[in-house]
Amino acid sequence: MENPELFTPAHRLVTARTPRPLISSALQTPYVLLEHGLEALDANVYTLGLFLEQTECRDKMFKVLQYACKALALLIPRYFPLNPYPSLVERLHLIDNQTGICRKYLRSFAFLPLWRLAWMVFKAEDNNWLKLGALGRLLGLSGYFFFDNITLLIKLRILDGSVALITRISLAFQLGNQISSLLLNLHHIREVIGEAAGIREQFKKRGLCVQF
Repeated sequence: MENPELFTPAHRLVTARTPRPLISSALQTPYVLLEHGLEALDANVYTLGLFLEQTECRDKMFKVLQYACKALALLIPRYFPLNPYPSLVERLHLIDNQTGICRKYLRSFAFLPLWRLAWMVFKAEDNNWLKLGALGRLLGLSGYFFFDNITLLIKLRILDGSVALITRISLAFQLGNQISSLLLNLHHIREVIGEAAGIREQFKKRGLCVQF
């Protein structure tokens, strides 16, 4: 098994033109996210991803605030029906909505690095189901972010369209991403089980008893 840290994004990258064998090795690395393993192989993608990910921490902070407002807006009418401040729930809904729009701003153009990574995987020489799973994960995630940006444009009244319809399309891509991720994880689990069985056989041949 290749060193998993080899494909972790670092300051010293390989080259913008990545050899195809390295792409195959990155797809086989189960210890880091697939996107991170591929980003380390392309200087252009890594630079763009690094720029876009500077807002990731703020997105998580907004997410905590958004879901806290959702929870309070549901709990207050249920446990405090005689609440003398009925406008409080409306304000919580407003904060929830505005925070959601702000999070969509922070995720703008997040699909661009994923498109480049998908193209890298597509050009790889491997033609097995692992490559298809990687493509499904990358394209599913990029499709989710792309249509999420379309939803933002509709909410800002820059484009005309149905937010509900675009949201369903976005979630369909996310479902494809999750299914592809499950296939990749099952593949890695199978590899780990196989390696563990091989190690047990080696210990048995040496007369040792090991349980793991």
